[in-house]
Amino acid sequence: MLDKKGAVHLLDITQKWEYLTNTRIGGIKMGIKMIKQTSISILIVALCMSWYVVPSIAQGPGPKAYGSATAFDNNGDLFRFHFGVRIDDDGLARGQWTLITENQKLKTDAELNCLYVNGNRASIGGVVTHSENPMVEVGTEFIFVVIDGGRNDIDRVSPVCLGNDCTDLDSINSCDTLLESHRGNVRVFNPYQLP
Repeated sequence: MLDKKGAVHLLDITQKWEYLTNTRIGGIKMGIKMIKQTSISILIVALCMSWYVVPSIAQGPGPKAYGSATAFDNNGDLFRFHFGVRIDDDGLARGQWTLITENQKLKTDAELNCLYVNGNRASIGGVVTHSENPMVEVGTEFIFVVIDGGRNDIDRVSPVCLGNDCTDLDSINSCDTLLESHRGNVRVFNPYQLP
């Protein structure tokens, strides 16, 4: 069922079509011009909408990791976090991270400044910028590891470990206890690595 605006629009399109089909050469040229203009308009709208819908961390050509996870730490406490980090055009890692402990409802925020991607595994580091947890001070440097399980496997995450260089193998190995993520989805992507 059409409303008045839809009926008027349909009538307008019908009249233009009749005009184009009833006139010969001029109508064909005009019809082709209208089709080109309409196609370009649709393409511009589609591109604008795709830039609006995609999260900013997911954009860009460099390596990136983003997502959320919920897991039990080694003490059996449930924690959840979400994050997004990528390597920008200047070669520096930038991103955000938030962790919430489920039992105490304590929130910790951080700026992420380190990213090392190897296949579906990402080592990520940052500095705490806000903490409701008395055990974690603002300015604390940390790293954590995530593994993107893809569609057929479980994502894995490490507990947060103290450290300041996510590319340092000793720091990464000390943070190598990987836990199954019970909820959420982690994505790791490096366009420069071959599959």
